[in-house]
Amino acid sequence: VAAQAISVLFCAIWTAKRETLLFFKPRELKFKPKYLPKILSYSGASALQQTVLYIGKLMVQGGVNTLGVSVIAGYNAATKIENFILAPLNGVASAASSVMAREGKKEEQKTTFLGGMIISLIYSLVISAVIFAFAASIIPLFISEPSKEMTESGVRYLTLMSAAYLYVPISTITQGMFRGTGNMKLTVASTFIQISIRVVFTYLLIEACGLDAVVYGTMIGWGVMVLFGGINAIMYFKNKSKPA
Repeated sequence: VAAQAISVLFCAIWTAKRETLLFFKPRELKFKPKYLPKILSYSGASALQQTVLYIGKLMVQGGVNTLGVSVIAGYNAATKIENFILAPLNGVASAASSVMAREGKKEEQKTTFLGGMIISLIYSLVISAVIFAFAASIIPLFISEPSKEMTESGVRYLTLMSAAYLYVPISTITQGMFRGTGNMKLTVASTFIQISIRVVFTYLLIEACGLDAVVYGTMIGWGVMVLFGGINAIMYFKNKSKPA
């Protein structure tokens, strides 16, 4: 709560000092009904996307919870690290989305799209190599009393997943492109497709493969998401037809 309050304070100060056009006075707070449908459309789609994503993650966690305390601890430590890994990629996608929303011409949007993709791919190559090489040293930092089984579970998960992190730049940047160009339905659809595949394959393989099932499900889900996003991005920039 304190962190959020301080963040709001700094945002307000920054806006007042550097982005004066956006800094508003109380008398400017007026409700304009004509903007309501568009706001609800965008916010509703975004809320639905996040809801689908986290329900799916909760279901995956339910599958992992059948594997025992040690595996759960290793998996939870690995996913904490994964959140750190993916945060910069989401940041680049968010920035690209904002820039593309402001740009009117597809050529400008394409330049932003490709720039974000290159930055994200370079980061992913570096971080994947780091995780693959040093997973055994990183995992114990996130477990209070690491046992051998906990550490091995977390290390195996991260080591296998290090290859899948190369998918993420394409999926996050294409989702940023969907948001920036107003194609919110595609954002929801791609998220629903990938998380559904992750859940289905996790439960199909969990008994035979253990924690590896989560990795395989995630790889397949992200792979399909990359294919879906890539096809729709090409369709959009080539303007052969509207993305569907």
